[in-house]
This record gives sequence, structure tokens and C-alpha cells, in this order.
Amino acid sequence: MSSLKGKVAIVTGGVRGIGRGIALELAKNGARVAVTYVSDSSKDLAAELVSQIDELAGANSGIAIQADIADLKSGELVLEQVQQKFGQDAVDILVNNAGTSKFSLLEDLTEEDFDLQFGINVKGLIFFTKAILPALKKSKSGRIINLSSGAARSGQLGSTIYGSTKASINSLTKVWATELGRKYGITVLAVNPGPVITELFTQSLEKSGLPTPPFPAAAERLGQPEDIAEMVGLLVTEKSHWFTGEVVNVNGGRF
Repeated sequence: MSSLKGKVAIVTGGVRGIGRGIALELAKNGARVAVTYVSDSSKDLAAELVSQIDELAGANSGIAIQADIADLKSGELVLEQVQQKFGQDAVDILVNNAGTSKFSLLEDLTEEDFDLQFGINVKGLIFFTKAILPALKKSKSGRIINLSSGAARSGQLGSTIYGSTKASINSLTKVWATELGRKYGITVLAVNPGPVITELFTQSLEKSGLPTPPFPAAAERLGQPEDIAEMVGLLVTEKSHWFTGEVVNVNGGRF
């Protein structure tokens, strides 16, 4: 399948977990894919992922860029490298996946917790997207996918800050769909994953010391990164060109 052949995509936080799954799904469908990562400890994983992207989409179809989304200059630096790598000004797909989480009860949370999560999940996402926007405007079919969370509306224990950041993402998704759709033909969607087995998910629960919440759902299992990736792969195709401004719940029927 090559429904995205010739497209250029950026996936923030694309080296691990859901982001990695999305990067591979896009490459499987023919896209050239740039992924970002933050820590030096991810360099080997990033190199391995680029090799996989090249195998799926063709030689020189992948690039991994070390960038901290909390740095408001990161978007400009990433865009410059992407344009140099792929030899075109336009970016067709932006997947805002990078994020962080820390679960704390109201009585235990700190200002540092607030600044960290809003700094990456909301402020970083907004200004990264702003930096990439000129390139998205040059695409004939620009797509923005914002990774949110079921915590935005589930009342999950300990998610005062994290859930609020994701609710913010759901809101700005609708605003951008109106602003960018009418003027530039860019569609904007949010994807709310349910509980997905990733390193971040597991570590966040362990660090919080809070009990693992029950996950009653229609599906009899927790999600895998591929479950989310396949939905994103569908939402960025031409078949979804009239679908915008929505929050898509991918959660096995939990919420």
C-alpha cells in the first residue's frame, strides 16, 4: 500500500511507544518520515527506526532529529533539517505526539509539575506547530494530528494537570480546524488513546504510587501502539479530507 507516497511527515516524540508505531505506519504507506526525540539514550533506537523507515518507504526516507519540544526554537530547527533532507519546502503531515505525564493527587502536586506538563504538552505543541505551519500551508493536503488522551474527560485519579493539558489539546484542535481549514485547506484532528501499553504509561503509573485503575472496556485487552497508529494512518489519507475538528476516541470501547 502506498497511499501516502510522496508525502513528508513529521512525528514528534516518534522514537518510542505510540509515536514509533505511527512513524512506521506512515512509512508503510509510503511517506517519508522525520521523527524527533529528546534524550541521548534514544539515539540508538532512533537510528534503528530510521533504518526501518528506509526499508518500508525506500532509501533516504527517514530522518531522526534530536529536539526538545519544550524549547520554542525547536520547530524552526526541525523544519530546516527536514526540508534539507527531503529536498522540498512543503510538509504534508504533522503528528504532535511528544508529551510528558506525571500523575499526582491535588494535595501533592507542585508548580514544577504544572510548568513541566503544560510547557511540553500545550505550550511546546502550540509553538512547534506554529513553526511548521508555513510548510504545511505549501502542501495541497495538509494534515495535523494531535495526540491527546482519554484522561481529558475520564476523571482519572491523579490527572489534575495531565488531564487538563489534554483537554487543552482537544480545544485547540477545534480552533485550528476552523482557522486553518477555511484559509489553507488543512485538516486538524485529535486522537484520544485509551490505556496503551507503552514505557511512558507504565513509568508514569509506577512513579505516581497510585493504584492502577481498572480498564473496563468492550475490548478484552489494553491497547498496543499499533492500534493507535493504524487510526492515525487512516486519518491522514485523502479519504479523510472532509473529516476535521473532531476528537477521535481509540480506546477499545472504554470511555
